[in-house]
Amino acid sequence: MRKSRFLLWVALLCGAPSLNSQQVFHDLTGQSGEDGFGYAVGTAGDQDGDGYDDVFVGRPGALTSSASVYSGFDGSLLQRFPGDAESGFGTALANLGDLDGDGRDELAVGSPFLLSGAGFDGAVFVYSGGGALLYSVASSNLAADPNPRFGSALAPIDDLDGDGLRELLVGAPWEPADGVHRSAVWVLSGADGTLLRRIDGATQVDGFGRAVAAIGDVNGDGAADILVGAAQDDAQGIAAGRVDLYSGTDGGLLLSVVGPGPGVHFGQAVTASVDLDADTLPDFAVAADDAVHLHSSATGTLLMQIPGRAAALAQVSDVDHDGFTDIACADPSGGAANAGVVRVISVRTGASLQEFFGDAPGDRLGTALAHAGEVNGDDHSDLVAGAPGSDLNGTDGGLARVYSGVPFRTTTLHAVAGERGAARGHHLRPLHPTGLWGSLSGPGSTYAPEFDLDLGLDSAVRLTPLDLSDGRGRILWIRWLPLALQGKRVWLQIAQDALVTDVFEVVIR
Repeated sequence: MRKSRFLLWVALLCGAPSLNSQQVFHDLTGQSGEDGFGYAVGTAGDQDGDGYDDVFVGRPGALTSSASVYSGFDGSLLQRFPGDAESGFGTALANLGDLDGDGRDELAVGSPFLLSGAGFDGAVFVYSGGGALLYSVASSNLAADPNPRFGSALAPIDDLDGDGLRELLVGAPWEPADGVHRSAVWVLSGADGTLLRRIDGATQVDGFGRAVAAIGDVNGDGAADILVGAAQDDAQGIAAGRVDLYSGTDGGLLLSVVGPGPGVHFGQAVTASVDLDADTLPDFAVAADDAVHLHSSATGTLLMQIPGRAAALAQVSDVDHDGFTDIACADPSGGAANAGVVRVISVRTGASLQEFFGDAPGDRLGTALAHAGEVNGDDHSDLVAGAPGSDLNGTDGGLARVYSGVPFRTTTLHAVAGERGAARGHHLRPLHPTGLWGSLSGPGSTYAPEFDLDLGLDSAVRLTPLDLSDGRGRILWIRWLPLALQGKRVWLQIAQDALVTDVFEVVIR
């Protein structure tokens, strides 16, 4: 057994790559059944001062509602903001940056079904990084129009009123005005919720404002501009959809792009992208039932169409290292019986770079999708996806799953029989116990009691102590490689808490 352990350990140093490695960093679950935890997700910035970004999760449940902040480092609960029952509190979330200079970001929560004397008035609540309520804004405070579903969508936008602070975009996709159904987007001061301007949609229930996002300065006036989705617009056929681009300075319409045909719901999600057509302006992505559409912000020209239904979008880091920031898209009705599927796609080639699937039918993974900041210290931005139908903690209790921006993997530094060999695991959880297992007989199943998980190896043995990874999620092993090991074939796997690399096969050189 001693010889086998040593042989298996050094095989790692020959360094076959691990493909499609497990990238789940945290699974955060709702506290009770049927509460919709994960309907909205986002980044909270570093709320606890540990150097890692934290995770923001909405739970607009029927009986209870809340928005919660979890540690990006270990998944522990840091803060919970409670909302009224049946108010939709937690339907939408936004990070406004540090408004009060205390080093922690302020957080906004939408409550679009909050009741008032006029009906479902809707409101937005803004909290300090310390958890105190800074202010709240109800649509009835801003206008006399009832029933607006104010707070159905939220997004931060860079300073528009000259105070140096971010502002807040608020979508109200069903707002009766002037006797007919009319939707709107409201631009509020991030500092105190003062109304800066209101942008009205068409005079019908077109879903205008269900999706909102900031984009960089498109018209050259020095201010960020505004994307608005209207997925129910009928201009190109019933529910073909539309996306409008507005000036952040005065709310003037800069550009309008309609969906390619009836029923595609073009505009159900929007996000800014990098400059794809070399005109120095940021471009944008649109989710629709037929594809992800990438458009020029200058002309509206379709630059690329990536087939496959998408209902949620998020801008992520440059996953494939081609110099272009990539995009994650999700189809919560995809996979097996609405399990949901999330894809990370290259904005340069349209290729699918990563795919993640819901665990079970009805999970609806990807109902919400957001850039999670940098939660694990590996210098790569991470991704969080909501699965409000997950049953991990009660029927439809919900789940927010945090994915590492790059796969957990091992690389070889040096591996030659008869010399000192070294291997390094990286993109792991920082400061967590980590071990290496190996097998002479190939893939299979072995229970690892150290982490209470099943490995993907047959008759595996642990080859190393449970050493701690460093503060950036790395670990280094060094051993002498005897000449007798040359040509040996083994299968290995690294595990850390509930995280494992895929099984990989190596032959010692």
